[in-house]
Amino acid sequence: MYQTPDKTTNRLLVYGEYLAAAQALPQNTSAYGDEGAAQFAGTMQGLRVLIGCNEAITITATKKLQFELWDSATETGTFTKCGGTVELTDASTDLEYAAEDLICEIPVPEDMLPWAKLKIITDDASAAGKIDAWLDYVPR
Repeated sequence: MYQTPDKTTNRLLVYGEYLAAAQALPQNTSAYGDEGAAQFAGTMQGLRVLIGCNEAITITATKKLQFELWDSATETGTFTKCGGTVELTDASTDLEYAAEDLICEIPVPEDMLPWAKLKIITDDASAAGKIDAWLDYVPR
């Protein structure tokens, strides 16, 4: 079970409530999370997106693995980048994560539009592994 950044193993998930579930990493391209768009705006920075390793991940040295939030006014509208970007890279060794490692977190922007998606980007043609991404409450 994933361990959240505040060192608990509790996750407040409704069945199937993921932005990405066991999604294979794109290879030298980008892809939206396989669970589609979700409504989670207006939480006054009370939520974050956690991204975990579902199946061992390897990214070649000097290549990047990047995660972004994209938002839209409607579920089927045009999505644009809306918030923080997390970019992971290592100049000298491969990036490796074991299954159930927590990879990163992205704070949900306060001014985000109602609908949002996760975008996964890599410039590694041999990227391997799968991720999960879900919403988590920020401990206060």
